[in-house]
Parts: sequence; structure tokens; C-alpha cells
Amino acid sequence: MQVLTKSAATQPIRAGIHVIYYGSAALLPVLVLVIWCFWPAGTLRVPIVFEQDALFSSVYARAFMDQGWASIPRLGAPFSHNLFLFPQNAHLDYGMAGLIAYAFQDFGIGMNLGWLIKTGLAALLATWSFRQLKLTRATAWCAGVLYGLLPYGLFRNVLHFNLSHWLVPVLAVAALLMLQDSFGHLPRWKRGLLIGACVLAGFNDPYAAFFACFLFAVVAVLLLAQTRVRQALAPLLCILLMVGCGILNTIPAILALKDAPLARQAHGERTAVEQADQHALYLRNLLLPVEEHPVDFIRNGMYTLHKEYKPQFDTRTSHLGAFGAVGFLILLGAALFRLALPKDAPVPPFLARLLPACALCLACVLLGTAGGFGSLLMLGFDLIRCYNRVSVYIAFFSFFATAAALDLLVLRLQGKGRAGGIALSAALPICIVLAGIADQVGAAPNAAYLRNTSSKSFHDVKSLVGAMESRLDTGAMIYTLPNRDFAYQTDIHSYYRLLMPYLLSGDLRFSYAPLVAHDKVRTWQAGLHENPPEQFIQALVIAGFDGILIDRQAYRDTDHAEYQAFVKVLKELGPEMALLSESGDFAFYDLSGERRRLMAELGADTYKRLQRESLDSPHPRDMPASVVVD
Repeated sequence: MQVLTKSAATQPIRAGIHVIYYGSAALLPVLVLVIWCFWPAGTLRVPIVFEQDALFSSVYARAFMDQGWASIPRLGAPFSHNLFLFPQNAHLDYGMAGLIAYAFQDFGIGMNLGWLIKTGLAALLATWSFRQLKLTRATAWCAGVLYGLLPYGLFRNVLHFNLSHWLVPVLAVAALLMLQDSFGHLPRWKRGLLIGACVLAGFNDPYAAFFACFLFAVVAVLLLAQTRVRQALAPLLCILLMVGCGILNTIPAILALKDAPLARQAHGERTAVEQADQHALYLRNLLLPVEEHPVDFIRNGMYTLHKEYKPQFDTRTSHLGAFGAVGFLILLGAALFRLALPKDAPVPPFLARLLPACALCLACVLLGTAGGFGSLLMLGFDLIRCYNRVSVYIAFFSFFATAAALDLLVLRLQGKGRAGGIALSAALPICIVLAGIADQVGAAPNAAYLRNTSSKSFHDVKSLVGAMESRLDTGAMIYTLPNRDFAYQTDIHSYYRLLMPYLLSGDLRFSYAPLVAHDKVRTWQAGLHENPPEQFIQALVIAGFDGILIDRQAYRDTDHAEYQAFVKVLKELGPEMALLSESGDFAFYDLSGERRRLMAELGADTYKRLQRESLDSPHPRDMPASVVVD
């Protein structure tokens, strides 16, 4: 009979405690977001944001659900669209959203549920990472939950689904442990997990990977400066892994752009250096509350203050929250205190514990701040332009500092041995987590407003698309207007709106190709638009298009003459051909009758021959003059 040792007998209990501990850290932020965003009137089927960049992010979930990213026949009609022409490289995140969308056959669930999962992962991995830094269970749990609800993630939500902070804690703690010379003493499985995170980072958000490479480079330099050559190999290995995986991750984009010189030229027109200060890190944005703060006098004060400064992008996403802001000031004070100490003076244990985080946090600030090293790097490497996004690493180091101070306070309260002190030490982390949630989530965007706005646009376009699909054959091609290059469009809101019908349709094909279209699409559509409206519509019918969809909102302020010219010709075809969305923003003109009439007059063989010639010709206006649509 085998006798179990005490350690073996308690192992299942310990495993259960670990599951409850880390599971609660992951589930609490998710529960907060579900209540904040979707309860009681919301639904996962409608993305929490259904405008601007969220529409482009949703294409990844929709395309994965349909057929993949490399060739999307329902965009860029009469050809197809390749998402790799505008590489975002966050394939891990987008793959997660795509798999969820495929499983539920709904892109909205893919985006919303993917965001919730990433939030839970950020909290779980942050809690685990703080434990590796020897924080107590209570404070590590407290800091991990709040890191999962970092304002960066709340403001990004599905709007910038590709920008994630869930891998950041593991990357940041790996750099800290290497700098502390603790990495080599970890169990093999923990070292493997930290190295594996570097591999995953190479296949995901390039910003998180780039800033991690920077931190590992700083660690390697500091170790080499101390002649700890052997220890410096670990951060260098992490850099090589991330760079190598990043190159592999970019191969689909390289192949897509290989035969698309016009698309490559569009990428060469970037103006990142000119926008260096707009996308830089500002300490006031890290530390000060945001304009959406729930407390009235703070909100009004921030609104007045922000009007005094020139506008910058992402002013809200850099915010650390009160918990992180306190930690940042602690790190700053620790650095100044260390500089003030005599060289031979002993370093207090609490200060020694914070110094590695001080060094890496300072390095991040020097890289990202306006006029910092990042602005110099942009002179020769402008693929990374938004250095304010390094705030997620600053947040981790700042959260660690606050949690370490909280640890010190709790241990002192417990050390006094009084019942009141022990009770206070137990209640303090819980109170701080509740206050932190109220501070960070309360200052985030108004969820009810986002949900109602998204739901209104979602159902408005969905009803129009349903009416279009009931009138048209499966796979019918729709030409979308206005047709604009991304560089031309200054209003990002109206530029992406033409993605809404694609996202909500099951089978219709659309000419719209977001951001960077393939050369064939760009050339064909440019030639098409050189025709006057009558010949333009004639060429569309010959090419096989069954309708024109116009975003009337995008025409309200610009190109009004173009809009009027198109509408005049389309109305002459018959007012019964128009469908209007409930909001009046989208108008659809049915050309399927004209196409069938022309096919009947010319015969199917002749029509198909002319259609092939139209698609082969870069200029549909050059079709034979004998073909006329009356």
C-alpha cells in the first residue's frame, strides 16, 4: 500500500487554491467590463465601437470567418483585396478574434469576446508576473486586476484591437528579473514561459515587441557595463527571438507588396517624423486624470487644462490611473533618493528593490517623451511612430512600485500584532482594488453612449443590407462611393464607414478596398473615375456591377458637385431603383435590371466577352462605343 507524503496529499488543494487565485484575477476585470459595457441592454453581437478604426479591425474577424486574409473577394471588386498590403502584424490577436468569429459565425462576438479574453489574460499574466517579483499574494492580485483594467486597454477596446497589453507583464518582468540576476535561478518551466512570451510577442503587436526589445537592449548594456557577460546573453537571446519571429510574421506582407509598386509607394509617403510630437509621450498625460473623470471638479479642471495645450493623439490612453500615478512618483522619488545617497552609504532594502524598475521606467520615459530618443530613431526608422504607447511598460513598473509600497505598509500593520492592524491590513488591498476600479473604469469612455451609438449604426446599415440582399443575386457586385485614397481622407470617421455594409453582408461584393488597395484595383478604379457619370455607370454595368452604394454623409462637406452629378444620372434610371437607410446616410441604386437588359440585348456570350475585356483593360472608359446603356 502506497503511503502519500504530506506534500503529495496537499498538492491538489494547493493547485485548487492557485486556480481560484489566478482565475479570480482574470475573471474580475472581465466581469467588470461585461457589466460596464454589455449589461443589461447590450449584446455581444454588436461591437462596443462600430466606427473609425474599429471597422477596419473588424475586417480581420469577418474575413477570417469567411475565407482568410490574403484574398478577400468581397472587397476590392471586381477583383479582390489583400489585408497584408497594409500590414498590422498583430496576427495573434486578430487570429483569436477570427477563431471566435468563425466558431460563432459572428464577427461582433469575435471582436467583443476577443477583447474580454485579452483583458482577462492581461490581469492573469500581470498577477503572475508581480508574484515573480516577490510581492505578497494580496498585493500582486490587487495590482494584477487593476493592470488588466488599465486605461490603455479600456480606451483601445475594439477600436484598436491590434494594440494589446496582455503580453507586456511577462516581457517586462523578464527584463526586470534579468537585470536583478534572478532569471537564471528560476525553474526551467518559468524561464521557458518567459522566453515563449518573446516568441508570441514577435507574432503580435509590433509596438509591444519593439519596446520589449528596447528594454532587453538596455538590460544587456547595463549587464555588460558590469562585466556580467554571461548574464547579458539572455536579453540578447530574447531580442533575437522577437526580431526573428517578427521577420517571419512580416513575410506575408512582403510577398503581398512584392508585385504592388503603387502600394509600396503609398507606404513610402509616411510622414511619421512630422508627427513625432503629436504621437509622443507626455508626462502630464501619464499622471493627470482624463477629461472623462467621474468626479465633476476634476473633469471640469482637466477639460480647461487640455484646452491650453496643442492637441495630441492618444492623450487618454497613456493615463496610468491613480494607482499607477502614485507608483510613478514613488519610482521618481526612489531614483532621486538614490542619487542623493553617498556612494558608500548602504542602500535601504525597499530602495534596492525598486532600483531595477526605476532604471527601466526611466529608460522608457527617455525613449517615448516628446523630443526624446524615439524622435531621433524616427529619422531613420519611422515604422514605429507612436512612442506614447510605451506607457504600458511604464504602467507595469509603476504598478509594481505602488504594490511594493502597499506590501511594506501591510507587513508593518501586521507586525504590530494588534487585531485592528491585522484587520486593516486585510481590508486595505480590497479597498484599494475597488477604488482603483472606480477610478480607472469610471474615467473610461461612456459605455452606454458607445453601445447606443454602435447599435444605432449597426442596425441602420444591417436593415439596408438585408433589403439589398433580398433584391440581388448571391455574390452581386456593388460599387461604393465616394472612392478615396486613405491619404486623401482627413476625416477617418467617414473614410471607414463604407466597410459597414461589407461587415454586415453575407455574400455581396463591394469595390471598397480599405487603406492600401492592390495596384490592379487602384488602376482600374482610377481609370473608371476618369469617365463622366453616364459613361461611368455604363462601364460599371458592362463590368458586371449590380448597384451603386453612396455614403451620403461623406459627401456632405466635400465633393458636393460630384455627388449631385452621380445622383442626377442615377435618378434618370428610375426612382424605384433607390433604397435609403433609415438614417438617410446610405443610398443604394439598383443596376441589376440594366445589367440583365444589356445581357439580353447582346447575348450572354457577347456580354461575357465584353466583361472580360473590361476587367483586363485598366480603363473601362475605352470599351467599344457601340455598347451604350440607354
